[in-house]
Amino acid sequence: MTRIAIKDIAVEEARLAHPLAKAVAAKGVIVPVVLDVKKDASGLYPILDGRRRILASIKAGVKDVPAVFLDGGAEITLMLHATRRNNPVSE
Repeated sequence: MTRIAIKDIAVEEARLAHPLAKAVAAKGVIVPVVLDVKKDASGLYPILDGRRRILASIKAGVKDVPAVFLDGGAEITLMLHATRRNNPVSE
């Protein structure tokens, strides 16, 4: 695991529920985000898992997040989300 600057991550959206940003501001990002090992055409790392954590970090003013890099693209994303259940609190 390493820390990576948010500016090096391909973030697609800029909207997020307020409570998660408050939690990240208070406690930081506890669970690492998962990024692809290969940068995209714009030189940024695609997000495989952790988009909301990254958006909350941006909203909270955090400059970097813990990250794990995996090779596998969309297949890894599907595997990471396979065990996820709907969580109305996080939304």
